[in-house]
Amino acid sequence: MVKAYSPPIDPTAIAKGGAGLPKGKQMLDAAIIKIDMANLPSVPLEGRTMRVDLGQPLHILGFPGAVLWYDFLSTRSRGAASVTYGRVSGFKLDINDRWIIQTDAPISWGNSGGPAFNRDGEVIGLATFITITLEGDQAIQGFNFLIPIKTIEQMAKDIGLTPRTGDPFMQAWAQAVAAYFQGDFGRALEQLEAADKILPGLWDAQRLRVWLADQIEFQKKDTPVPAKP
Repeated sequence: MVKAYSPPIDPTAIAKGGAGLPKGKQMLDAAIIKIDMANLPSVPLEGRTMRVDLGQPLHILGFPGAVLWYDFLSTRSRGAASVTYGRVSGFKLDINDRWIIQTDAPISWGNSGGPAFNRDGEVIGLATFITITLEGDQAIQGFNFLIPIKTIEQMAKDIGLTPRTGDPFMQAWAQAVAAYFQGDFGRALEQLEAADKILPGLWDAQRLRVWLADQIEFQKKDTPVPAKP
């Protein structure tokens, strides 16, 4: 269910010679959708500070069509997200006179709406539009743009929605990831199993489960057997 919607950015829709937008509606290229499910994966919006700096590193998570529909890849992996890396390379005004974030992180069709994360794992923006050749048939990488998270937060505020995280799935998943980075693979697997019971079948969870099981088996083989007294 669409709870809030703003039209995509379309320069041709603006009246010639005028700065006004059609019907007084901003073209924010964003929407808020309600999904009637519980315990879905969620990510925190930028919390401690709204500051985004030039040169700041970021990661973009998404499902680019160039990868999703690649003939050489199994259709089973279409649920696996792709992560690209880059930096904040500029700040520009769009045709709404709204500040947007420019990045050199690779983005392609299908990435739209994907979150851009800072180093703390907080969302600072959403992928919106890319730069293409004058012929319009090829993407020019290195000059892509993000909707600032402030825009999404304002849309949520306008409809009385308060974004939040911390549901049971994310709690179990966060503990699994933390244990993984601490090298406690047994505990990581336990928490991962708990997360899988809440929301089964996630691609990343399946992949991590296989890796953890292998590591635990390797550790068992490498553990020396105590000598008999």
